[in-house]
Amino acid sequence: MKRDETELVIDPRIAQWTVQTLARLLATYAVCNGAHIIISGRTRFTGPSYETAMLVPGAPASWGVVLIIAGLLALFGSLTLRPRIACVGLWIGGLWSMFFTITFFASYLSHRAGNPTGMWVYGLLCCLYYIASAAYRMAVAPVKAVTGSPDLDGDTTRPATPRTPRPHSA
Repeated sequence: MKRDETELVIDPRIAQWTVQTLARLLATYAVCNGAHIIISGRTRFTGPSYETAMLVPGAPASWGVVLIIAGLLALFGSLTLRPRIACVGLWIGGLWSMFFTITFFASYLSHRAGNPTGMWVYGLLCCLYYIASAAYRMAVAPVKAVTGSPDLDGDTTRPATPRTPRPHSA
């Protein structure tokens, strides 16, 4: 069998819908969770798992602010078809989740009473954020002008226009 006969071909519209839905769900989670973190205050984060993370200045409110900003950027970029903005917001959400993956792991190593499940959950969230961010990044990547490329709105009738790379500053 040829390789193309064994692989599932996903309709570009379905792939687009999936990426946009994933991005919007992650962004909504970020805004809601960020607000909840700010509203809850320090009393919610007293367990040993949060010990390392609480060393961040302004914690936990600073965590919430960063997460809200990430979510709002991702939502705005996704809903207004500005993939670069969505990409940045999702990337920040991934960075935020990676921070908690690392701090939960550090707390677990130092106490063995920490929450290793939280480490895996934040790690998974980190991966989801970065996958969605990468998909949005690929949406604005240079493409060949001959083939045409689907826009984020699914329009494949316009020919793709190659972008010129930005000059590197020294």
